[in-house]
Amino acid sequence: GLDMGTTFTDQKGLSWVANGNAKLRTDVSKFGGAALQLDGTGDFIQTPHSSVFAMGGGDFTIEFWFYCDETLNAGSGQKVFAAKWQDIGTKYEWIMDYYLGELRGIVESGSSRIIAGTTNFTAGNWYHVVWCRFAGIAYLFVDGVLLNSGAYSWAVTATSAVVTIGAKPNATSGLNGRIDEFRFTKGVGRYTAGFTPPVAAYPDAPPSGDPYWSNVVFLSHFDGADGATSFVDQKGHTF
Repeated sequence: GLDMGTTFTDQKGLSWVANGNAKLRTDVSKFGGAALQLDGTGDFIQTPHSSVFAMGGGDFTIEFWFYCDETLNAGSGQKVFAAKWQDIGTKYEWIMDYYLGELRGIVESGSSRIIAGTTNFTAGNWYHVVWCRFAGIAYLFVDGVLLNSGAYSWAVTATSAVVTIGAKPNATSGLNGRIDEFRFTKGVGRYTAGFTPPVAAYPDAPPSGDPYWSNVVFLSHFDGADGATSFVDQKGHTF
């Protein structure tokens, strides 16, 4: 990776713009030698609205590695891992966050539908974090351990919201830590029981070994910044 890089490209060709002091750093990473650094005060990355991030009523998996620079526990206010959020009212599609000792997955379907699991994140450690839905059941995992599961069959209300990683789009509720290996898979719930977390970076396009590559709509290793502002991804979409 390029230390201090501020433009990020995922493996599907989406262009993400850094806000605040969000940047790649090479001092701490899970895989690949770099990770996205966020300091909790206005740092996040953002990409424009795209229907590829619409969950609808189908299966999905959001997963990433998270390194804490501050401990999160029952006394912690809201920290947003990722969201498709139009504003700070109710115009959102989905949110994955941490709040008062709980990892949460939230979707909007006429009202907020929440699945939550109790966990702490201790400063100085990496954690593999997952929120997924398979066959109408939602699951939350940390380091392969199931925190909670439950009925979650609602169709997500579509909006024109942007997608952010690390904070809300108004730069509040920011994370203080690092994000590495962020992957969003649409149409597939990858995990339904306890599992061993990945021991290497997520695979890219075949023949790398991911049987669900065609369902991956976003994958970033956060390993470098190429400076591009728009281009064509491997699906042929221009962003």
